[in-house]
Amino acid sequence: MAKIIKSFKIDLSSIAAAGAIRSFSITGDNGAIFSLEVKNELNEYYNFTTNTFAATHKRLKNKRVDGGVYTGSITFPAVGDPDQYDIYLYAESMHDTVHAKYSEVRFGDGSIDINSSTGSNSNLLKKVIYQYDDAVVTLSAISPSASHHGTGNFVSMVVSTDTITVGRGNTVGKTAFSIGITAAATKALQITKQPTTNDLATYAAVTMGNGVKIAGEDIWTGAASSDTVDGAITDGIKVVMDANVATNMTVGDRITATATTDTVDGAVTSGVLVVMDTTVSHKMAIGDRVTGNHDLDTRIVTVTALNPEGDDEKEFRLSEAIAIADGITLTFSSELNRKEVTVVALDPDEDNVKEFSMSDTVALHDGMTLTFTSAKYYRWSIDSGSSIHTLLPGMAIVDTDDAITGGTIGGYTDTTTYTTEINNEDGSIEEVTNTVTNVSIPALDPLGYKPTITNGLVTKQLGYITFNGQIENALAGQDTYFYAYGPDAIKAIHNTEIKLTDLKVELTAPTTTTTADTSGSASATVTVADREGTVQNVSTVSGIGIASGAVNPTITSATADGPGNWTVDVAQALESGVTLTVEGSSREATITGNIEFVNVDDTSFTLRFDVENFLTAT
Repeated sequence: MAKIIKSFKIDLSSIAAAGAIRSFSITGDNGAIFSLEVKNELNEYYNFTTNTFAATHKRLKNKRVDGGVYTGSITFPAVGDPDQYDIYLYAESMHDTVHAKYSEVRFGDGSIDINSSTGSNSNLLKKVIYQYDDAVVTLSAISPSASHHGTGNFVSMVVSTDTITVGRGNTVGKTAFSIGITAAATKALQITKQPTTNDLATYAAVTMGNGVKIAGEDIWTGAASSDTVDGAITDGIKVVMDANVATNMTVGDRITATATTDTVDGAVTSGVLVVMDTTVSHKMAIGDRVTGNHDLDTRIVTVTALNPEGDDEKEFRLSEAIAIADGITLTFSSELNRKEVTVVALDPDEDNVKEFSMSDTVALHDGMTLTFTSAKYYRWSIDSGSSIHTLLPGMAIVDTDDAITGGTIGGYTDTTTYTTEINNEDGSIEEVTNTVTNVSIPALDPLGYKPTITNGLVTKQLGYITFNGQIENALAGQDTYFYAYGPDAIKAIHNTEIKLTDLKVELTAPTTTTTADTSGSASATVTVADREGTVQNVSTVSGIGIASGAVNPTITSATADGPGNWTVDVAQALESGVTLTVEGSSREATITGNIEFVNVDDTSFTLRFDVENFLTAT
């Protein structure tokens, strides 16, 4: 009876550039005979005697399993560039040995995951280990408002970073770090709370595709602007407006029109000709819907001709005969209001900034007021060069090229609720509320697209992103940054587990010297060499000359930089040259703590503390 090799166990995670020693075990029936071969990307073979790789073919040959298990180790050397190690375990069939039954596992792209698969249908079982350059993790700080929008009091903040070199696949114990923050010269910092792990941010960059309408979604909920048509359009898609079209519309906006009214001059008892009080070309266009009485309101009756007989500019023709009383007010609503017509191009011929083109041919009368409404979508595609694999529900847009913010990744559900009555046996009636889900869309949907797998890791996944609110159409094509906070987000984006301890932020108390003598007569004006780092009615000042036991005076003058005067709430008698210390505010802050890395498996990356969460800049 054949002897079976039941399993081969070795740590298959990435190896750091510094190398590693990996133990292995081969379990099987007593007397099972195997051979083990390890080869690097240079086609060098591992010598189990010298524990080195060389060009000479070597293997652990025809070894016997005794006691149910064979153990050993492999020494992977330090390298200067990435490497790959292919490990081949042979069941020596010549000695009546076979592998356990093959159990296959595949990656999302359909390729075989050889490291997760077990057993073999042949005498060969293969595994692979990758060795990478070390990753440099940069610890920094950021103000999303200042960095991405150029707004807020953290603008011009300077950050001194800290870096930690981590071997891929390694675990690094507690490592101290320090990050320095310096506000602009005329700004000052205050601590609002101590930082936590959830203040540490990372982000994924995605180039957005287009909005995708969900069944039943009203996408025309965006910003709207209006302008007036300059010249009737009877045929064609190009329209000239009163103003520069770039100020009132963008490509993709839906076009609607303001309805007009006029009064019938003479009853219509038969036929389709109607005479109005004023010139019809100023009130309507061919294709406009006409409403005003019961028969008109319950049908789609349209304008088919203006001045059809060529002898009366107040006359138009209906699409069907409707009786209309004299003096009744008719309303004319453009065909634009019955179907989705959108802006296709601004200044399509590049010769008139007041001209745009429509997606369909619609007749428009001169002076008609058009409204341009931008689309907003819950669901979005992404550019073919981007990926959703590092995104998580709850991640929020922090910035795009067009300064769009506020969208958070989240699922979409449309439900209908209705009530039914249940007649009980005792004659009572019970009302039951029922909810039906009409549409349910996940936050992140791969849509059947296969992921791209590189060295066993997903490196790209196409699909759709859904937000918890509609995002305006200007998001299309934008380079978009999704921020996420805390260890779970860092694990998702950088495939790295972290632990933070002993986190704190401290201010560096500013010091300066007095440059005027008020020791003879106390004054609320204190002249100093530098005024930086103070906050009006918050900062206090201490130093030699402040009366013993007295509460330190509060600076009541506005934040400023350079030499000048402070005003304080209690007059002080101070000599010139006295050193004063500001408390409660500063231009400088330092974030410190310890970070631990568990199984880093990414290239170099940066983690940033969001200072807006625990500091205030004034």
